[in-house]
Amino acid sequence: MDISFFSNDYTVCRMEKADVADIYLLCSKNGLYYQYCPPSGFRTYGLAG
Repeated sequence: MDISFFSNDYTVCRMEKADVADIYLLCSKNGLYYQYCPPSGFRTYGLAG
């Protein structure tokens, strides 16, 4: 699958293990979301698949 076709407006790339900490930090700043939806264990299975 050529993921470069997913968007014409954004740069799309595969998530790497090195990206998990940055993505987790970004997501953890969304307090309102986590007020209603408990953490999903992203760091545990973020790359499972």
